[in-house]
Amino acid sequence: VGSFWGDAITWKSFAASAGYNVNRTPAPGAVLHDPYSAPPYGHVAIVERVNPDGSIFISEMNYAGWNIISTRTVSAGEVGSYSYIH
Repeated sequence: VGSFWGDAITWKSFAASAGYNVNRTPAPGAVLHDPYSAPPYGHVAIVERVNPDGSIFISEMNYAGWNIISTRTVSAGEVGSYSYIH
């Protein structure tokens, strides 16, 4: 991850420009990119695992509250609405 990628909303374009693979397929260790959360900043999280049912388990910071690290499961139906930086 670049040192100067700025707010999460810009990470997808900076990642692609830097040669990272950006697609709609989650994998452990990938960065989930959500440009629509926390406007105008966006949000990113780390994919910890892909579950057999197609859902993913992620870790993130500031989703559950300021400066709080949390985890959650993203449903299989929601997984495809995000981009993933590998």
